[in-house]
Amino acid sequence: MAREVDSDLTDVELPTSVEELNEKLTQVMVNASERVFGYVKLKRKSRNSTPGWNAACQKAYKERNTARNKFRRNSTVTNKIEMNAKQAIFRKIVPQEIKNGWKTLIETKFTKTTSIKELWRNWKVYTGQRSSLISVIMIHNGTTAATTPEKIKLLKEYLIANIPPQLSTQNRPTMQPTQVFPKNDIELVEQDLDTIIKKSKPGVMGPDRIHNEMLSNMSPLLKASVLTLFNRSIKEGYVPSLWKKAAIIPILEPQMDPTSPKSYRPIALTSCLCKLMERLIKKIVLPEIEKVVQPEQLGFLPQRSTIDCLVRHENQIKQGFRLGKETLAVFLDMTSAFDRVNIPTLMAKLKKLNISPQIVEWIGNFLTERKIQITLENHSSGFFSTPNNVGLPQGGVLSPLLFLVYCHDINLDTILGCKLYLYADDIAVAASSRDRGCLKASVQKALYYLENWTMENYMSFSTEKSVNVLFSRKNRTNVQLPIVSLAGVDIQHAEKFCYLGVLLDSKLQWTNHIDYHVGNLRSRANFLNAICLSKRGAPYSCVSKLIGATITSKLDYGSMFYREATKHNLQKLDSAFNQVLRRALGCLKNTPIPALYCELGVTSLQRRRNNLQARYFLKKNGINKSYCV
Repeated sequence: MAREVDSDLTDVELPTSVEELNEKLTQVMVNASERVFGYVKLKRKSRNSTPGWNAACQKAYKERNTARNKFRRNSTVTNKIEMNAKQAIFRKIVPQEIKNGWKTLIETKFTKTTSIKELWRNWKVYTGQRSSLISVIMIHNGTTAATTPEKIKLLKEYLIANIPPQLSTQNRPTMQPTQVFPKNDIELVEQDLDTIIKKSKPGVMGPDRIHNEMLSNMSPLLKASVLTLFNRSIKEGYVPSLWKKAAIIPILEPQMDPTSPKSYRPIALTSCLCKLMERLIKKIVLPEIEKVVQPEQLGFLPQRSTIDCLVRHENQIKQGFRLGKETLAVFLDMTSAFDRVNIPTLMAKLKKLNISPQIVEWIGNFLTERKIQITLENHSSGFFSTPNNVGLPQGGVLSPLLFLVYCHDINLDTILGCKLYLYADDIAVAASSRDRGCLKASVQKALYYLENWTMENYMSFSTEKSVNVLFSRKNRTNVQLPIVSLAGVDIQHAEKFCYLGVLLDSKLQWTNHIDYHVGNLRSRANFLNAICLSKRGAPYSCVSKLIGATITSKLDYGSMFYREATKHNLQKLDSAFNQVLRRALGCLKNTPIPALYCELGVTSLQRRRNNLQARYFLKKNGINKSYCV
């Protein structure tokens, strides 16, 4: 393919404008790909598709049947010997290939990121247990959609109706940059491009039909042309129109109603060339953005994670318990956070940073005049425009970083005793005190501040999804709970809340979180039984990987928090985990637990919790984690 691209590039003169240059390079790469690889027609797998059934199995199967039919027509000794030989080859090849295919299936399809629903779906597909597929009918505002085009139309209407309108900024004060920086020329070099390409992962191509495999195998001539395109784009502050188009794929959110359009999260597939450019821009602006982002913001930045946010929040609650204090926490849900970002306000905040005006101009052009189309089941709608001054593209490389810039001026330092916890658009406010009146006053003052910030920045909070939890180990009999409000609406009280994937209860006893894990373990144990105790079975190495992908990976997240839970709760979790191991191996109830651990190469949950806590401590103190065993 590289030779085909080079021949096309040497035969033509590259245009000077960014738009024409991008169209020419895209056309050259797509045409070369079609000539080399052609179009591949995807065939539906047979109903009884077997993992590992490949061309060698098919060949042995046909040769065996041919020899068998030949012997039936002419029953001679020679034909009998030939039939037996082909039968022996078939019996030797097929079990071996199926065993290898089964092992490959387990290692590739059943990973730690796969949901239990997807695990069962893959299992049924590869074992020929497909159920009759009934297309889900969507209903919204009295309109019913049964066919795919009707669903696309319904999703389009819902998406357009929920896109915030273009927000007027005429009556709002314009934010002016505090400094004026010179317009220095930024020149990308080949080393920058190579570094980003090496870190790129295979992904789905966008509307321009260029994927990362093409970009990772570029010839030196094509790489120089792409680098020229990128440098011209930055210098002129212009983004090609093809880079602003996105294909929206509706993804059903977990445990949501599939008949409702609001249950689907729109994921945007954009140009891989554009994503490569975004990564280069991100590498340039990240050091400056890290300087201004507040320490409370722990999302989308290096060396920060959800565990950091949970650790800080848990420490505040536990410290309050030790001092006899109660902690009132309000967990806020920001409505369509990325879709409501006001572009003029974002650009004003970017200009206040020490970022090159060329980059700021490029980002502003990138976020305007965007077009999207909805794609569902090999059907697509036409491209339609989105508001010019509202919204960040979902799934974009720069979108999370730009959102952090948009929210970097949230600051609760002036509110005494109140702490702020931020992970992207997940916002929590908490205060600790012995007096519930002071508790309510501090949190309410913080909510007033956040309410004013959302009004100034065109954002909003969902009062229906926002929850307040009073963390206390005191007796609450006939005691009135503090009531706080947001936008004139009282925030509902709850005894437990799932914050960043961890279920927090009001007394921090972790009973609800452990009960959730026990129930989840039982459902995943059924899946392991279906695989490990099936006719084909699974080798111990694959069983160990399956347990790591589907069981321990789920239990490890946040496990260092509930290591101080009651002995009864921890024993309940250990018992459920040991039962899963026992059923996966098909062992008896009296099998010693250390023997199960030794056979599968796993450790006890208690040791895993201690190990994870030690690793986290070493990581935060800059010590090599390899010391922790």
